[in-house]
Amino acid sequence: MEKPRTTSRRLVFLLAALATTGIGCTRNTPQTFRLSEKTQTLVDPACQAVAEVVHANFGQPDALIAWLELPVQYGRIEGEVLDSASIPVQERGSRFRVRLAGRSDPGKRTNTARDPSADLLSGLGVLWLTGEHAGKTEFSPTQPPKGVHVAGFDPASGVLHLAERVNPPPQPGDHFVLVGERLQRGNVLFRVNCAECHGITGDGNGPKAGGMNPRPRDYRKGIFKFTSTKPGLKPARVDLARTIRQGIPGTYMPSFEGDLSDEDIDALVEYVRWLSMRGELELRWATLLEADYSRQAVKEQSELVSVQTVLEDLQEYLKDVFFAADVPAETEAVADAWRQADDPASLVMPKRSPHQTHDELAAWFLAHRDRWEELLAWYREHRAALTDGQDVSAPFPDRVTRLMRIGADLERIVAAAGRSEQELRRELKRASLQHGRRLFVGDVLKCASCHGEEGHGDGPQTKELQRIPGKNEFYPEPGLYDDWGHKIHPNDLPRGIYRGGKRPIDIYRRIYSGIKGTPMASFATTLTDDDDIWDLVAYVLSLSSSQPERNAGLAPDSSTRPAE
Repeated sequence: MEKPRTTSRRLVFLLAALATTGIGCTRNTPQTFRLSEKTQTLVDPACQAVAEVVHANFGQPDALIAWLELPVQYGRIEGEVLDSASIPVQERGSRFRVRLAGRSDPGKRTNTARDPSADLLSGLGVLWLTGEHAGKTEFSPTQPPKGVHVAGFDPASGVLHLAERVNPPPQPGDHFVLVGERLQRGNVLFRVNCAECHGITGDGNGPKAGGMNPRPRDYRKGIFKFTSTKPGLKPARVDLARTIRQGIPGTYMPSFEGDLSDEDIDALVEYVRWLSMRGELELRWATLLEADYSRQAVKEQSELVSVQTVLEDLQEYLKDVFFAADVPAETEAVADAWRQADDPASLVMPKRSPHQTHDELAAWFLAHRDRWEELLAWYREHRAALTDGQDVSAPFPDRVTRLMRIGADLERIVAAAGRSEQELRRELKRASLQHGRRLFVGDVLKCASCHGEEGHGDGPQTKELQRIPGKNEFYPEPGLYDDWGHKIHPNDLPRGIYRGGKRPIDIYRRIYSGIKGTPMASFATTLTDDDDIWDLVAYVLSLSSSQPERNAGLAPDSSTRPAE
């Protein structure tokens, strides 16, 4: 088989342990990244092609590869050669004194005898920027290059030790960068803190995952449930960092706030992103081959043509299309998707703050007492048309007219404004909560179909059989399922446990973008007025408040007619 090609040769090999690692379609050990189930359904030549291209671009846990085409902040440490003359002749070219950015100058006394981060330099790739070796570092797509890794670093003497000698020896003033320190740090942290649950491959199948409900996240689909980004987009870096810091309440995902430094969390974020890209690309590459070259597909084709003919077609496709065009195209698509997630334009940001409308309405009512009678007369005349959704032009500000459109009782609101601003704001809050309730139980959003009328997660959808996406069959048990095929339960909202965060903006983003990878849909195109979303947010949060507080917002005052 022709060796796998990559989109470029911008690969930097990071050797956490200088050892070769086998690749193939059946060898999965704790020290190797596990191939996906989809890849393993392919016939051997197709499976081997996917395995080799994944290995060529990502390596293995003890020999990571920093593929510079991917939008990963691998970590760069700039350095300068100070001298090699003081190094024994037989070691020149593999050892030389250097100055590394962000670290003490060689020979300078420090408070610690040993730099604790020195171990993380071992295995980093070396790229020369100036001098004899600048631009000459070549990498094979399948074999780790020699002489371009750090074998060790002594912070006391400032001596950098390469895995193998380079010739001629670097000269004083030559500049270089060490690539991959952050990825290497993330790898170490992930193994210590995350792999027991998420698995070393990031597939959610760690040694402790079996008895967990909900299951640990499987990163390989590139889907993360709780994000601040728009519908269908990847998580931003800040989303992953927030999850690591705060954990996910109501699950086995703990908070690492206080246990990990900001630098450690940043490293973990980059490693999880890299691991997710690795898994998603493997799935995409395997999907390209699945339709024609899975074992089942080849068996079906063998009824018409010989297996040998099918395998010859496979070899031709691998050579002419898969390695040359499909792999680069899928890689670019995944890389672009992750880049887009960190674009500021991808962040879900409300155009109006949660209290802005109430502030504007309170100011208007208190400043326009002379228009109250006019407003009430107009309201009485047009109330039925407004609540029916008819397009009626009103001689009042848009937010005042909206109050009538959402079914707020203007009689109550004007009466409250006559008593005090505090009473006015209480009535405005009541109107928002009542509207949020109508949205929640209504037939447009159908929140109650999953969450239940009172938000306990017991809606009718939880008791019905659901169709498996893309298949003409149903899941074996009634209830809701996520994109990983795991049975899930709608949140019991009165408990007040919000896995994606309990801030109003967190709930806003769940409603706007949905919960990715679950039946919780995005309502971005349905709720086009920010105030509608904020009303729903207020109602959802009220469900976990004390009963008296809920009643203060939702129950009608006995002295006035209730809003319809």
